[in-house]
Amino acid sequence: MLENMVLRDPKGGNTAYHKAIEQKIEQLHKEINELRSKGEAFLNKVIDYYQRKK
Repeated sequence: MLENMVLRDPKGGNTAYHKAIEQKIEQLHKEINELRSKGEAFLNKVIDYYQRKK
């Protein structure tokens, strides 16, 4: 039973946890920026459309 046991430093798990959170935050920031960019492009097209109608 003890032959399969591995002792690990808990700091490694904590480091991995923080790394995973930072990666997720970075991914969400990227997705938010893409959505913001698409929204602004759409809004600019709508504004341009109505300005041309005048």
